[in-house]
Amino acid sequence: MARILVIDNSNNGALVSKHLLEKEGYNIDGVQNFEEGILLAKDKEPDLIILDLDTSEINDLVRILSTPLTSSIPVVVTATNSNNLGRMKCIAAIWNGARDYVLKPLNTNELIQRIHAQMTLS
Repeated sequence: MARILVIDNSNNGALVSKHLLEKEGYNIDGVQNFEEGILLAKDKEPDLIILDLDTSEINDLVRILSTPLTSSIPVVVTATNSNNLGRMKCIAAIWNGARDYVLKPLNTNELIQRIHAQMTLS
């Protein structure tokens, strides 16, 4: 079964994502800070990373995509869409190599479909 790493320092966001994805049969590792996440990504080599941009920066995404052990792992970003700032962060992430994005509050069906699409493409 596919392994997904969720990097999200909001307890609620990480728990919701973890619960939803485990119900879909994915193995989930969740961490609350980027440094811990990149170390875990290097160690476990997940099939997909979900990176929350409310708590991480575009530079963190660039680090994932430029690190040899993690550069081939697809990244889906999330962000809260307050005043369109979240959407702008997500679009910037796409320009910097993220494969897709989902705005918060998370729509369960949308999140699952976008993850399924990435798993199919990988």
